[in-house]
Amino acid sequence: MRRIDAIISPAQLEAVRESLIAVGFEGLTVTEVFRPGSEAGPQPCYRGQPTSSGLLRRTKIEIVVRDDEADDAIRIISDAARVGSDQGGDIFVYQLSETYRIRNQQRDEAAI
Repeated sequence: MRRIDAIISPAQLEAVRESLIAVGFEGLTVTEVFRPGSEAGPQPCYRGQPTSSGLLRRTKIEIVVRDDEADDAIRIISDAARVGSDQGGDIFVYQLSETYRIRNQQRDEAAI
């Protein structure tokens, strides 16, 4: 089993999510994250004053798939998240040794 983490532009979240769901990858986790960067874009404001922390708002998608599905999931995420600029994002892939579903005590691939 593999865990795929994708750090993408928040504007691409719906396109990535819809693309994954369309081919049956429904169990995903989405988190708002911040990472260093210097890309142009809207600056955060505090009490009406622009601020600059040097951190950019991004969206992190986590999904667990079977080994034989990993390449397909990576391709789908990459295609849907590509915006043609330096805001493309990153994909990280991890090997998992075990997975448990608490609700019904399923393990490994049955728990995905």
